[in-house]
Amino acid sequence: MKRLLPALIAALCCAAPSFAAAAKPVDPHLQQGIELYNAKRNYAAIEELSKVIAADPKSVQGWLYIARAYQNARKIDKCIEAYKTYLKLAPKDDDSAKYAAYLTVLEQQVKAPSGAKATAQTGNYLCDVIKGGTFRWPDGRLPITLYVKPGDAVPGYRPEFDESLRQAFDDWTEATKGKFVFNRVDTPEKAEMTVQWTDDMHAPALQAEAGLAELTSDENGIFQAKITLLTVDPFKDGPLGTNMLHNVCLHEIGHALGLNGHSQVETDIMYPQLILQEGVSPRDLNTLLTLYSRE
Repeated sequence: MKRLLPALIAALCCAAPSFAAAAKPVDPHLQQGIELYNAKRNYAAIEELSKVIAADPKSVQGWLYIARAYQNARKIDKCIEAYKTYLKLAPKDDDSAKYAAYLTVLEQQVKAPSGAKATAQTGNYLCDVIKGGTFRWPDGRLPITLYVKPGDAVPGYRPEFDESLRQAFDDWTEATKGKFVFNRVDTPEKAEMTVQWTDDMHAPALQAEAGLAELTSDENGIFQAKITLLTVDPFKDGPLGTNMLHNVCLHEIGHALGLNGHSQVETDIMYPQLILQEGVSPRDLNTLLTLYSRE
């Protein structure tokens, strides 16, 4: 994945603020949120820190840590707004000056043109994904309701796997500028798309990609998708790394959205082999948008 900021700026963000080390948080949600952030479980940290801010809108540490968690989750607009709130509340010291400079860099970066967006119209592989038929979610079924089955009881599962999965869904939402949004629900009966975890690495359908997407459709288009993800590497005796799992998630979500085939270019996330692509490529995006633009 391409970094949002130069290494020096990223290191600045990762450094713990001096006052955070000196003060012991009393609010259990704040303490839990900081621990989750330090464990790189950014989505879980955001949930806990949101509770802190709801209870105390003037929590300096709550706003700072949620800004940093938003940044790691690549929710840059929310990250910027959280930093602005933090700076309004923070003492005027070296830490606040440091983060004020950092906020300026973030705002400039958001305004800068994206190279990926500029090269988005670089062809597609539509012919490779419609060989077996054309599959699309009809507009009337968007946004897509999503249920993720807890994986705690599955051998090889780690809590950070859910972070990789959430990030992958967010990446597709961001890449498509909100055309595809996934609303989590609390039971599978309410969901149009479901995700489950398994350690059955001997299943032939899972061996090639460490994941499987199954679609159900009617005359109007897709109405149900089921994604199964391996918690173990089919080619090694051990769990999948989180970076590789993130790409597996991106790949299977692509299938679930209707990319019912593969690209022949290895830099595309829909390439069939497990390699570390850098996320959704311009060709992946162009193929999906072209699929949904066809009459």
